Amino acid sequence: SVNARYYYGAPVRGGHTQWTANWDGTSPQVHGFEQFDFSPSGSARNGTAGELTLDRDGNGLATIPFRSFDSIWQSGYQALSLGFEASTQDSADAEVTARAGQTVFGASVLVGIESNVWMASPTQGWDVRVVATTPEGHAVAGRTLQMNLMRRRWIASVEVDSQGYRHYGGQYVEEQVLTRSVQSQDRAVPVHFDLPGGGGYHIDVHLAETPAYA
Repeated sequence: SVNARYYYGAPVRGGHTQWTANWDGTSPQVHGFEQFDFSPSGSARNGTAGELTLDRDGNGLATIPFRSFDSIWQSGYQALSLGFEASTQDSADAEVTARAGQTVFGASVLVGIESNVWMASPTQGWDVRVVATTPEGHAVAGRTLQMNLMRRRWIASVEVDSQGYRHYGGQYVEEQVLTRSVQSQDRAVPVHFDLPGGGGYHIDVHLAETPAYA
């Protein structure tokens, strides 16, 4: 909603307002689980804009349908950061601009993952914690969490050209190493993964019945 008033309190009646809204997929801060990540890798962004005329009380309403956020949810995000900006102009062409922002959640239950190390050793494995929680920070028990251990590694190759010279190259390949299902509890659940060797690892975790993941 938009409300425009002059400094002395009178409403900007019939003020012409231009507004823009932009939203990005984000990892929200959940109370009690601030060290957990609640978003996938990558980025997702969208936005819209419009105009409206304020009523005699200086009020107006800009509507953003919830389905406008579908591309964010389909990218796997569980929350988005919504920014809104409105500029109102009165009959004397005086203009004022205001901004607001908030976090919008796409589900009533979120899944998060925490790792306390940046580098894991294949000899020791990788220890993480996972949780299913409400946006308010209340852990939810009895939900199935699907976990996928992924490895990204370099595959070297040698090519010989028509003159007999060797050229060394290769490419990165991402492979799924292990899949595991875990039942959520009323607290974060520790999970250990054995690592088969070197490479760059990451873990995807999501609620079994939803596309959103961390």
